[in-house]
Amino acid sequence: MDDFERIKLIDDEHLRLLSLGYLIDGCLTIAFSCLFIIHFAIFNYFTSNPQIFDDAMSQIDNAMPFDFFRIIAMVLGFIIVLGILFGVAKIFSSRFIKRRKYRMFSYIIGIPDLLYVPFGTVMGISTIIVLGRQSVKDQYLENIY
Repeated sequence: MDDFERIKLIDDEHLRLLSLGYLIDGCLTIAFSCLFIIHFAIFNYFTSNPQIFDDAMSQIDNAMPFDFFRIIAMVLGFIIVLGILFGVAKIFSSRFIKRRKYRMFSYIIGIPDLLYVPFGTVMGISTIIVLGRQSVKDQYLENIY
């Protein structure tokens, strides 16, 4: 086995592992984002049913900050949608790596993934290292046509 075949074999294995890692990472991101749906539902319930606090409010002079609950519900909804979209993007990145297409998309998804300690950091660093190799760039260039 010459050096070219050995490098291609190593690159194929690294790309396969990277693709599998992004698939798992994307599913975990979606699952974690969906945990906030419970909180979103609770805050929505509080803002849509203020009469549940009537007994407690009769003893307290201050009113409940329903606008604050609405703001928190909107922020949670935004976080949920953003998390699910980022998880779907990671799953698409997994498919693109497997097919050796859209290298820059996978590269761009790897950059914000660095912030998700610890698993996302490992995936982001691995993405930057593996997709930055010239031999991997050549594999992607072969699949353009």
